[in-house]
Amino acid sequence: IDEGTTTMDYMKQERERGITIRSAAISFNWNKCQINLIDTPGHVDFSGEVARSLRVLDGAVTILDGVKGVEAQTLKVWELATKRNIPKLCFINKMDRIGSSL
Repeated sequence: IDEGTTTMDYMKQERERGITIRSAAISFNWNKCQINLIDTPGHVDFSGEVARSLRVLDGAVTILDGVKGVEAQTLKVWELATKRNIPKLCFINKMDRIGSSL
């Protein structure tokens, strides 16, 4: 998103603001398995999009910003996924940036 090369942010406003506003899905095959990926917004103002998407997930990957760390919205989504018994894991992105930390 930061570099403007995202493929799943279709709305003009998403590209201009550099954030995901609406959930978007894409499918691909990997090792004879079909993967359906749903990209959801991370901003608190669009949490309804995330809640709707959680209803259809078999698992979730939460992407954390290595500089910003865990944010309030991250915790809310993590708790909601836990309540729905959705297996989940974290991926820490932007670890090459100044100020990043584990």
